[in-house]
Amino acid sequence: MPDAFTDQQSGLSEGDIVGNLLNPSFYVSHHNGGATNTFTDGQLGFRFRFGADKSPAGYKGVALIGINLALNGSLDLFAGVNRSGSMPVVGLWWAAAGTNSTPGQPPLVHR
Repeated sequence: MPDAFTDQQSGLSEGDIVGNLLNPSFYVSHHNGGATNTFTDGQLGFRFRFGADKSPAGYKGVALIGINLALNGSLDLFAGVNRSGSMPVVGLWWAAAGTNSTPGQPPLVHR
């Protein structure tokens, strides 16, 4: 599926997630930690493909992955990077109370 033409809304080209059939916009990888019959001892990796990298080089936005830990349809935890301020942070953020079922809804609590 090609990149949606009008999906970029932040006004910053660095925030535009792009991709096509040959170059996906989002990658996920899982490395099993070695135990058989379980996926809880490994590592997850995520990668976004952004539309631009303005000068100076380096991503200057926020990219988060929502995780449904309780398997109940609500996002409980966010993993990602926040490079929008003066101090870059790679971390985990708990979703605050609420259903957290839409992208604009969940306030975040850094942990």
